[in-house]
Amino acid sequence: MTDENKKPENEKPFIIFIKYLMLALSIAMLSTMIFGGAISSLSIDFTTTEDNIKAVFGILEKWQTFLAGIFGFVALLVGHMLNVSSQRKRDDEIRQQDKADRSAALKAQQRSLAAAFQAELKAIGADASGNLGAIEGALKDKKNEEDLLKPSESMEIIVNTIYTANTDKIGNLPATITGDIVRCYNDVNFFNNLRILGVSLKTAKVQIEMIIEDAEKVCESLSDIINDEPET
Repeated sequence: MTDENKKPENEKPFIIFIKYLMLALSIAMLSTMIFGGAISSLSIDFTTTEDNIKAVFGILEKWQTFLAGIFGFVALLVGHMLNVSSQRKRDDEIRQQDKADRSAALKAQQRSLAAAFQAELKAIGADASGNLGAIEGALKDKKNEEDLLKPSESMEIIVNTIYTANTDKIGNLPATITGDIVRCYNDVNFFNNLRILGVSLKTAKVQIEMIIEDAEKVCESLSDIINDEPET
């Protein structure tokens, strides 16, 4: 993903709180300065406690609308801050749930692919084992491993449509397993071509043994994916 497509990270609730708190304190300080200036401009002579009380109440009555507005504005800021924090928390929960859903969907697709490939690779392994028996029988009869393998002395390893039908999806499997699957199918195609073009019994035997070994290895790896149940 390029830098242009990256979304900016959300600010942490604590940072938002500090910003709103600084704004509220600035407004409070400004209000205090205005209110203090108003008091000093009245030139009241505070000679007695009763005079003090009357003067303060008089000032409060005169400035009550202004003070109510200031406190209301601060309360509104605090409420907005709490609402923003709550909204961000809900958004985070939604993103986490969406991530979990996509992960579960990917795992389900991986299990389905793994089961399909495992079934076909087991069939390939069975065909290869049959070929190995035929080649070993030919070796016993001819007693020369450099003799060419005749098509009648082996059978084509049948490859169904699982691989070709899922070439666009195989990349959803773990990279290491994907590489092993591709190599195994390539080995099968290579052997099928060799038995037609002509190959020594020795080379054919080595190729078949490699196919059997690789198919068994991949099937074991695929079993781990199939048995990996999603977390509930």
